[in-house]
Amino acid sequence: MAQMLLHESDAFSMKMTSVSIDKTGKNILAGSYDKNIYVVNPENGGTSKTIEEHDGFVLATDYNAEKNTFATAGWDQRIVIWDATSLEKTIEIEAHTDRINDLAFSPDGSKLASASDDGTIKVWDMMTGGEIYTITDHEDAVTCVTFSKDGTLIASGSWDNTAMVHAASDGSLLHTYEGHRNTVNTIDFSFDGTMLATGGEDNIVMIWRTDTAEMIMKFDYFRQPVTSLLFLSGDKYLFCAEATGDLKIYNVVGQQLLEQNIIHDGAINDMCFNLNKDMLVTTGADNKVKIWNIAEYKYFDCVKEKTAAKKDLTKPKGEFETTQQYEARLKQFEALKKGFIAECTREAKAREKAEQDKRDREIVATHKYVMLPIDGVGTYNADERSLPIQFQGTMYNITMDIEEAKSFKANVNKAKVKAISRVINGNTEILNFELVHPVTAKKYPFGNWVTAAEDKYIREFLNNQ
Repeated sequence: MAQMLLHESDAFSMKMTSVSIDKTGKNILAGSYDKNIYVVNPENGGTSKTIEEHDGFVLATDYNAEKNTFATAGWDQRIVIWDATSLEKTIEIEAHTDRINDLAFSPDGSKLASASDDGTIKVWDMMTGGEIYTITDHEDAVTCVTFSKDGTLIASGSWDNTAMVHAASDGSLLHTYEGHRNTVNTIDFSFDGTMLATGGEDNIVMIWRTDTAEMIMKFDYFRQPVTSLLFLSGDKYLFCAEATGDLKIYNVVGQQLLEQNIIHDGAINDMCFNLNKDMLVTTGADNKVKIWNIAEYKYFDCVKEKTAAKKDLTKPKGEFETTQQYEARLKQFEALKKGFIAECTREAKAREKAEQDKRDREIVATHKYVMLPIDGVGTYNADERSLPIQFQGTMYNITMDIEEAKSFKANVNKAKVKAISRVINGNTEILNFELVHPVTAKKYPFGNWVTAAEDKYIREFLNNQ
């Protein structure tokens, strides 16, 4: 692991609780007991900015790549949403009645789940900051929360020693996982959505099915509580952080420990991936933020295959071999392995890009213009030139000249709303509304719009029109 360490920060003054990294690999947000949020530069480990926002410990951070947005929360029971580029505050939510322990964005960035000591999970609309629903099924404080990679499920852990899976659509309880003898500290879904990993205060990691409440496997070789869990893409490896400062990497398929190393002086408090940059970011009881290169693990099978033919270079020192020759041989192997890692990285990224391009084309192909009826129309306000319309259960005020409003109301039964319909992660979205005048065909945009600059799918769809 020492060879994987890229950079580390200086020790901060107080405990660092949580870390998140943006998609560019340029900014790490780290929360601290000193109430501050620190922006750490992954390229050198230095602190580029200190944000004073929360009134109390900052206990949770999360990042969403689709919306390029950070979220922070903690002791003051508030959630703050940040633009990840400008690091300016965009939304502030008075969220819970007790401290917030964890945050999780849905994959598309449209929702944010928060877990609190008040025993609830709340799910928030990231367009408005409004509450969508509250989950109250846990019997004690909720310690951790996460969305499945397809956005359809929410998993959580609690002081009540259970993990739960709820439907992300409405918060209905699907499964309760009982087996831990103490608090469930951390939780993560596999990338394919079929497995759920939980780590507890009882020094145990369990892996469960997500379609039932059946436990698949258990790893109980931990000396202290498990503090953080992350599946690596491909779902073959599970990264497990421990209160000892150990990072254990398990081969899930073989159900065996692949590697174990001490990476912090004291407990590992949190960790996150930027898989596009092959980075792991960790923070620990030594009050440091550390940045690691995980390419060797991300492409483990490929590297193993390529180095197999060179394994003689790593054999023990021979009887008739000088120390200098032995060390030169090991050095030669490390240089070869470094080249193989780079080669495997290029090959994998080419495959990933091809797969992503295919997914993008499939999503763009679902985009289409639709014409939808309005639900009703209200009384025109001539002074403000405002016409209220009801569309999909919501009232909107449309600015319209008097004569236009007259002809509109006279032909309201022919009025339509032009919008874009699309399917993402199996969910149909209707967005970018334009009221079309039934006589003049003039268009009146209303509601919240997703621009081409903000959304690559909208941009590609519009370019094809």
